[in-house]
Amino acid sequence: MQNRTSTRWTSIAAVAMGASCLLCSHAAGADDKQACLDSYDKAQTYRREGKLIEAHEQLLICVRTVCPAIIKRDCTQWIGEVEEATPSVVLSARGPDGQDAVDVAVTVDGKPFVSQLDGKAVAINPGVHQFHFELEGAEPIDQRIVITEATKSRAISVTFKAAGKTTDEGASHDDGGNSDLQRGSGGDQGTGRHTPAMAYVLGGVGLVGVGGLAYFGLKFDGELNDMDACKPNCPQSDADHASKTRLFALISGGVGVVSLGVATYLFLAPPGGAKANVETSRAPRVDVLPLEGGALGMLRGQF
Repeated sequence: MQNRTSTRWTSIAAVAMGASCLLCSHAAGADDKQACLDSYDKAQTYRREGKLIEAHEQLLICVRTVCPAIIKRDCTQWIGEVEEATPSVVLSARGPDGQDAVDVAVTVDGKPFVSQLDGKAVAINPGVHQFHFELEGAEPIDQRIVITEATKSRAISVTFKAAGKTTDEGASHDDGGNSDLQRGSGGDQGTGRHTPAMAYVLGGVGLVGVGGLAYFGLKFDGELNDMDACKPNCPQSDADHASKTRLFALISGGVGVVSLGVATYLFLAPPGGAKANVETSRAPRVDVLPLEGGALGMLRGQF
């Protein structure tokens, strides 16, 4: 009798334990499903906000096998798109001694980014970021850089200057072509030379004028040949038209030659002289005024 009672209680305990396991499994499944739903929603929100790294982290949750098939399918598609759109940067630096610097701490928007430079690409969200570079014994460098979506392995390099220097701030170089970076000496800034925009404008006008000379000159030659065929009974209108064509050729040639000459002067002038000549109120300009039976070309400005 005692053995039967013991066996019965053992069976009851086994059933209770089995039911408990089923309840735990059901609760765990419910938690997993809720986590899948939450990550599904958060991934979409982060992606709309341009927080692609955070979106990728959430997508890794909702692609698990425990997630519903429809959620897993969407997350699997999105994770590929997010990985493709997420940009990355490759940071490098030179110390005051001109050698590659490794122990450089970099923060982005005030948050730790990397503690050492190892030449590897690091993922970053697209947008405008404030980079801060620090190297022991050197002046820190701050750069405001625009990171474009889907740009991979964008090279950003800086050059540190020794701590305590008040001149020659740390130079930087960004292969991505970011115009906000402070650059070292070189180019127009290093030489003190500045080519005024008016030089390019007048150069374009000069090329157009020379082109007009060629066009109207060829047209005038053709009209002369036509008049040779009808001499001496050519209509007066043909002669007038040929005269206008010749005038247009001369005006175009004059404007072209003068414009190219001024453009050359502005391009080759010393830095101080060129700078003075690009003031808006004094910049040379070419005016063409239509007149009855022709046109008048004028070059205005101070030299």
